[in-house]
Amino acid sequence: MPTKEAWIAYVDGSSTKSRSRAGVALITPDKEEIAVALKLDFPTTNNEAEYEAVIAGLSLAEHLGAKNLEVRSDSQVVVGHIQGGSEAKGENMIKYLAKVLGFWDRFEQVVVTQIPRAENGRADALARLGSATDEIISASKHRVIILDKPSVEDVRSVMQIDDAYVIPEWAREARKIWMQSARYALVDNILYRRGYSLPLLKCLSATEAKYVLKEIHEGVCGSHSGGRMLAHKAVRAGYYWPTMNQESMEMVQRCDKCQRFAKLQTKPPAELSSVSSPWLFAQCGVDIVGPMLTGKGNCRFLVVAEWCDELKIRHFFSSVYYPQSNGQVEATNKTLVKILKKKLPKRKGGWVEYLPEVMWSYRTTVSSATFETPYSLAFGVEAVIPVEIGSPSFRIQHYNPGFNNTGLKLHLDLLEEKRGDAKVRTSAYQEKAARYYNKRVKPRSFNASDWVLRRITAAAKDPTEGKLGPVWEGPFRVIKDSDSIFYPSTTFARLRLESR
Repeated sequence: MPTKEAWIAYVDGSSTKSRSRAGVALITPDKEEIAVALKLDFPTTNNEAEYEAVIAGLSLAEHLGAKNLEVRSDSQVVVGHIQGGSEAKGENMIKYLAKVLGFWDRFEQVVVTQIPRAENGRADALARLGSATDEIISASKHRVIILDKPSVEDVRSVMQIDDAYVIPEWAREARKIWMQSARYALVDNILYRRGYSLPLLKCLSATEAKYVLKEIHEGVCGSHSGGRMLAHKAVRAGYYWPTMNQESMEMVQRCDKCQRFAKLQTKPPAELSSVSSPWLFAQCGVDIVGPMLTGKGNCRFLVVAEWCDELKIRHFFSSVYYPQSNGQVEATNKTLVKILKKKLPKRKGGWVEYLPEVMWSYRTTVSSATFETPYSLAFGVEAVIPVEIGSPSFRIQHYNPGFNNTGLKLHLDLLEEKRGDAKVRTSAYQEKAARYYNKRVKPRSFNASDWVLRRITAAAKDPTEGKLGPVWEGPFRVIKDSDSIFYPSTTFARLRLESR
């Protein structure tokens, strides 16, 4: 029997006239489930589909580093073949059995057990997903792998041929191997590939290739370079194996240091979500600007919240990662701070005295989204700015209090039409901005039980590490799904992974 540290793989496969499918539910010692559905795009029998499921479970467990594994299947035939209770008959059955038994040396212990069909419901459900429609597959949260050829299809490259291999009789495959062999040579009983960058590249086995990649990537002279550069360095060092580019990419993706010190993602993870108010002042964003230099009255922050209680306005607090509200407020704050920087003299603590001027300037400047000033959308007319007093404009020179009051009331009556036009222009501006923004989107999403890293904020950085500290912290496990790409801190559980 397997030990308590054993992984458990529930496997199931089935075949019909129209489609074949298989499913694997791998349970880790920590009771985490890794589910995979297989869509078999080639004709199979039921037993062959069951074997494909067993092979997929063994491959998945090996890839995740399992040492002790228990495979549970409801197929009496397949389990009987593997346990030796019955003889595999037919060329395909013999090949499948040999393929499965070839995994035994890669684990410390493997046990194959037959279970009742009722206890294999999870794997059966995954197998059914493999034969579902594309719409159902795309909507599913589980991974669906499409296999276009059997796992036992014996198509080898020159490097995979040994003394026991017999060249196939059919002309196409024999000619393919013959043509490939022209690029290889034996020197002192060692296989080399004739290369373009170097005359001879030493062909490596899987074990040797793993050592070479690890040493180049994180060894004494390793630089933790990217996958593409890692493969190039291996070639320039004089080595070759058929899957070196893919394995280089996978090694970089699994490297803990490469993930923790990776660059920050600059591309947005989701499409732009614009917010529009049904009417003016229907909702207001509130934010804090600071800390700034201490100004008059010991002021260090700009806080816009005190008037909410006075005006009986309901105040909702949003997450700092809620872009629909914080993004608009941050854009306004950025503009205000930019104006303050240009207006302030060397004494930066005087920003409090300049703040009314900055706010007045912002409210009387035409917005690129509405083609109107915020002041005119609130009161219907443009405000008088100081320059019109220093050098009197036409309306100042011909100012009449009576006519002015009448005109103000008339403009207020017509203000709704003006606001409606501004809203139409704002919508067009938002669509244009969204088209530009969405071109750069690189979708990212997380599901429950996913392991992720989180960016280390400035407040959480270790001051003793300076510029040499990591960029990301974790790993964390997502404990619940979310419709948004932004997750509150309660969504993550701090669970350290064992070194893999």
